[in-house]
Amino acid sequence: MSIALVSIALVGCSGSDDASGGEPPGDTSASVPAAGTDQAGDAGLTAPSNDLASFRYTTYDAQPATLADFAGKPLVLNFFASWCVPCRAEMPALEEIHQATKGQVGFLGLAVRDGGAAAQAMVDETGVTYPTGMDSEELLVEFDGFGMPTTVFFSASGELVDSHIGELSPGELRDKLVENFGIEP
Repeated sequence: MSIALVSIALVGCSGSDDASGGEPPGDTSASVPAAGTDQAGDAGLTAPSNDLASFRYTTYDAQPATLADFAGKPLVLNFFASWCVPCRAEMPALEEIHQATKGQVGFLGLAVRDGGAAAQAMVDETGVTYPTGMDSEELLVEFDGFGMPTTVFFSASGELVDSHIGELSPGELRDKLVENFGIEP
C-alpha cells in the first residue's frame, strides 16, 4: 500500500492533539468516501488471511493479543479513536447491540493512532464493556479501512464478510448482524 493511501487512511475524523494523549491525523484536507460506505462484494474487500491468529493487537496493559480469541463465533471489529467524534457517538450503539446478542457475537474495539489512556477513558465514558485494545499492528490498513470509524465483520470461521466506514446506528448494526450472520439481536 502506498504511503499516500496510508496517510489518507485516518482522515475521516478530525481533531487536535490534546492532553488526553490522542494523535489525530495531521492532514485533514484529503477527501474520504462519504460516511456509511460499505466495502463488501464488488468493492473487493478481502482479509489478508482467514487465520485470525495472524491479526495482532495490543491490550491497554501492553500485552500482545490476536483475533483468534474470538474464533468460533462471528466477530464485529470496530476501529475507533478518542479524537473521533463519530466514533464516540457510535460506541453506545455498539455496546447496546453487544448486550443484545448475549454472547452470540464477539465484539472488539481497537483504538487507532491514539494514546492508551485517552482510548481507555473514552471506553469508560461511553460505557463499553466488550474487549478493547490498541491497533498497534495497523490492522485498519490491512483491512482496507480508510476512514473513521470503520467496522469489520468476520464469520465464525474467520472469513471477512463485510465492513462499513462511518458511524453505524443501532438499527444499521442490527441489520448487518442479520444480513451477515443470521443473528437478530
